[in-house]
Amino acid sequence: MGAARSRGTSWRSRGPRRSRTYSPASAAAGGELEPEAVRRTPSKVLVSVAVQRSLWPLHVMASAEWSVADLVAAAVGLYVKEGRRPRLPSADPSDFGLHYSQFSLDSKCAF
Repeated sequence: MGAARSRGTSWRSRGPRRSRTYSPASAAAGGELEPEAVRRTPSKVLVSVAVQRSLWPLHVMASAEWSVADLVAAAVGLYVKEGRRPRLPSADPSDFGLHYSQFSLDSKCAF
């Protein structure tokens, strides 16, 4: 029925696990912030770009250092490369803009 566990390697016998996140309680108790818990800026982010009248959004892996113009250029290039429909009137990224969708819950988050 169930998978057999090997003897002596139960998850309970390994002892307590250390938390890798920072908590105010550990700071109040004199605990220090671990190096892994320091917040780092991601090198790349996945951005979902919806094109008007297109059936599904594009997923663009963007560098954190990109400008809006770089993201628009990558999205237009990907849209044309994949041959999506409806065809764009132009493949020039300067003919397009990027804006938050009023219908997306993600765009209403405060950072």
